[in-house]
Amino acid sequence: MIDYLIVGAGLFGATCARVLTDTGRSVVVIERRGHIAGNCYDENWSGCYVNRYGGHIFHTSSKRIWEFVNRFAEFRQYEHRVKAQFQGKTYSFPPNLTTFDQIGMKPGPEAEQRIREMFFAGYTTKQWARPLHKVSASVVGRIPIRYTYDDRYFSDRYQGLPEYGYTRMVEKMLAGIPVELNTDFLSDVEYWRGKATKVIYSGPLDALFGFEFGALGYRSLRFETEMLSVDNYQGCATLNYTDLHIPWTRVMEWKHFGWHSQPKGETIITREYPAADGEPYYPIKDARNTELYARYAERLSELPWLMVGGRLGSYRYYNMDQVIAQALAMATSQYE
Repeated sequence: MIDYLIVGAGLFGATCARVLTDTGRSVVVIERRGHIAGNCYDENWSGCYVNRYGGHIFHTSSKRIWEFVNRFAEFRQYEHRVKAQFQGKTYSFPPNLTTFDQIGMKPGPEAEQRIREMFFAGYTTKQWARPLHKVSASVVGRIPIRYTYDDRYFSDRYQGLPEYGYTRMVEKMLAGIPVELNTDFLSDVEYWRGKATKVIYSGPLDALFGFEFGALGYRSLRFETEMLSVDNYQGCATLNYTDLHIPWTRVMEWKHFGWHSQPKGETIITREYPAADGEPYYPIKDARNTELYARYAERLSELPWLMVGGRLGSYRYYNMDQVIAQALAMATSQYE
């Protein structure tokens, strides 16, 4: 018997595994996919680190979390800046005083309504398959309207990218810890349950209970990545496409994330398409799903050997630092 079986080798599982191992606990990590690092998994393409599951920028205002991740990677300074295209014209984004200047309107209720129509209505309808007014305010509120000329996507004190990518960072977090890939905990829960005193699970809660009450709602994504024989495709790291008739929501051009080693005459882009089916990325936080998740969460009291966290287990759209904060709290609670 080991002390802890950790299900999932993303940031949540890797953080739990590292903290518990460092305090003398025996740990094994199993992962359903064929790679570690979860959705921040990246690969080196001609000197650029390309995220397989969309762009990920590490940002936090917590010194503790910043110091924790810097144990496993050297971070270089990077502040994310995004542009938005509407009807063929490109604007500063998130909306700020430059954006107001570009649309020729002074800040105020009328201008804010125009900005919502231009940059949020079509994008949100594509992303969530429902109109803007039917999307949770907590989701829409993630993108601010600023009344300064600050065009940074994030305003956290600490921001950056790991010099050699997230995959290598998570490899170092998991150094010396047994990891089994292509291993599905849900295919034989009783078998894996018998291997450890406690299980830390970061998968979907509805699947854990065999969808007994029904499936939780998610939106997914589909990605198309290609190398183009040009020096520059769009001139920025991320360009949002807010028109409803354009099927993708955004394009990442990876060299503009600060990877300067890509050969001249090449650039790599990824188009991101919203999807109803596929990997669960974004929880649909409406009344039906909130009530359904609560019913599944009640079942956890029947399983004292099980701890649940992470984006899927918590049914919350966490940023990376929030995932790590949750994992640190859970792991340290086991010995404090």
